[in-house]
Amino acid sequence: MRLPPLNALLAFYVAAKHESFLKAAESQHVTAGAISRQVKKLEQHFGIDLFVRTTRAVTLTEVGKELLSSLDTTFSQLHADTERIASRAQMPIRVRCSMLCMRHWLMPRLPVLYEQLPAANVTFSVARATDVMGPDMDCAVRIGNGTWKDHTAEYLMSARMVPVCSPAYAKGVGDISNITDLASQKLIHAWHSGHLPDPWSSWLGTYADDILPTAQKVTIQGEGLAYQAAQEGMGIALGRVSLLVDELQTGRLASLLEPQAQLDLDYYLVYPEKSRRTAGFNELRNWLLAQGRETDRRVSAHFREAQ
Repeated sequence: MRLPPLNALLAFYVAAKHESFLKAAESQHVTAGAISRQVKKLEQHFGIDLFVRTTRAVTLTEVGKELLSSLDTTFSQLHADTERIASRAQMPIRVRCSMLCMRHWLMPRLPVLYEQLPAANVTFSVARATDVMGPDMDCAVRIGNGTWKDHTAEYLMSARMVPVCSPAYAKGVGDISNITDLASQKLIHAWHSGHLPDPWSSWLGTYADDILPTAQKVTIQGEGLAYQAAQEGMGIALGRVSLLVDELQTGRLASLLEPQAQLDLDYYLVYPEKSRRTAGFNELRNWLLAQGRETDRRVSAHFREAQ
């Protein structure tokens, strides 16, 4: 048997709850005749009376009582599901990235985000770039090789690194055209509490054993402070070009040599597939990926101009 008309089911349900066609009509802002016609349509659909009608009242038949009980369950579940979906649509999209990425890349772009997506409802939090993303997050910007179990990972932007220093420091040390020229320089090391390899060691690769023992060493906790120390003229730090493109293009920092990858790591937008069903997520995802592409474009343009 085909399903009964939904309007007729609703009219019956309201009339059964009120035990009155008139009161049901008032609650639905229609006429009592409209309620009566819908109920009659439902009775014709089933081929059986659902109400006993008298001149002064209507009462449910046994079949009517069974249908009311069934609809009670159905409409209660429908109400609960509607509330759940509505509340989910109002929940913010939860984004996590490292403090470094937040400060140097995402924060300067937030005014553009809210200009282009004024209705965006987003909550940002910070954690280490390699931390496991918990179930409380909708997406995260993370450094890695593009593989995360049970998650989708989309390339966001380069995590290549390049030696950076203040323009004054660069002028003072003269021409550094070869990686081995760093052996006589003051290198700023960013200490990561062990969650990432030493940037200089991995970046220098096979040259590390020749350069690191002779270079002067300044150790500072965290890449962000290392960047600041370089900007203050304390020495040469390794900077992630995507995070420092603004500083490089405005001349607050100068780059030495060409950017190189650190253990084939890049920035990725990582999220569970269920996030695609969160209201507003796809718009935010597209915006973040577009910002990443623009960052890579600016980095490439900067180093072409510097050649």
